[in-house]
Amino acid sequence: MKRMIWLLLIIVQGGWTNLYSQCLNEKGYDDFPFTANGMTVTGSGTGGFTVYNDSYDGCTIPIKARSVYIGQTASTFTNTFSLPVNDMVYNFGGANVGEIVTVTVNSGTPSISYIGGDCGSVVQIAGNVMSFIDPTPAMGHGGRIKIHSTSTFTSVSFSHNGAGNGLVMTMCLDGVFASVNPTVSTTSVTDVTGNSASTGGNITADGGASVSARGVCWNSSGTPVVSGSHTSDGSGTGTFASSITGLTSGTTYYVRAYATNSNGTAYGSELSFTTSSNPAPGNPTSISSTYNILCNGASTQLTANGAAGTVYWYTGSCGGTQVTTGNPVTLSPAASTTYYARNYNNSQFSAGCASISIVVNPRPTVADLQATGTGIKWYLTQTGGSALSTSTQLINNQHYWASQTINGLESTARFEVVVSMSNP
Repeated sequence: MKRMIWLLLIIVQGGWTNLYSQCLNEKGYDDFPFTANGMTVTGSGTGGFTVYNDSYDGCTIPIKARSVYIGQTASTFTNTFSLPVNDMVYNFGGANVGEIVTVTVNSGTPSISYIGGDCGSVVQIAGNVMSFIDPTPAMGHGGRIKIHSTSTFTSVSFSHNGAGNGLVMTMCLDGVFASVNPTVSTTSVTDVTGNSASTGGNITADGGASVSARGVCWNSSGTPVVSGSHTSDGSGTGTFASSITGLTSGTTYYVRAYATNSNGTAYGSELSFTTSSNPAPGNPTSISSTYNILCNGASTQLTANGAAGTVYWYTGSCGGTQVTTGNPVTLSPAASTTYYARNYNNSQFSAGCASISIVVNPRPTVADLQATGTGIKWYLTQTGGSALSTSTQLINNQHYWASQTINGLESTARFEVVVSMSNP
């Protein structure tokens, strides 16, 4: 009977524990390459690499037929994955005394943990190496192991020393996505000033779990992480834009996009940029207005005090929705609005804004005119013309004439009123 090792990868929601005892989607020699849930998995080998036709049971771990067989001579079997993973779980069985298996990954430092089976007491594990030196198990050593690396990885290799009868391997796809992080790239950095820059990212795969947070992180030393300076730019996959502010002029910064799901946080490639060495303009000191309270449809002139360079005007927030540029500016808000003024000079914005709130009241109508009498009607002319609707808006300095109606007869004489409002 040939000795064998299994490869088991388990998909799980909320952790690995519940899937340690199952292998419902087992993959062997004939299955590679395959694609499942957006991940492509390949398998290849060198040396004594072939197929093992029979099924096998060892240390309570069953292995299906047509599995990968290595170890007749010194040999290696490698799986590659199109998405990065944190951990993999494997079953093995039937290893003989003298056989040694070394596990390597393409990123980080791997380690092996024995997590199942009834032969754990005779399996020796040292870091990423498993050795079998105790001949006690009649059917050979076996059990379940987890491969973990200090970094996410996209390939794992099992190297056999060629001793004993060799090993047979299969993979259980049930849990591979339990350790998959999102796939994210970093957008080119643009609009660099002395204290700000624009960038973003693109999340092309969520890793089997929804992306709960995304953005960019940065620092001035390299390899920025989300626990440091970062933006929060929503959730889910797709592209997103990020604005970095509060930077120091004449400084080199490093930035990369990030995406977080329940498995962890993934990062895009690291980019660098250097802020302008010219000083950023100061904030406008205040905003003056010709009118702070307006009737609907009226205008007010706003002047940013302490202006430097070009003044940008926004609503919503400082740097929010741009309204116009210049100083002073004339605006006609349709509703009560807070305006923000920001200086732009030396190819960079001031750190903050000055603001002013303009109150807009409904414009008075004919219904607001008052006259003493019965059946009052209002006109724009002293004689003739048509009576005005009560909803007609009043105009500053406009003349209005009132008549009254008694017993069905309307007066021919009309009373004159001139409207005067505090602002246009």
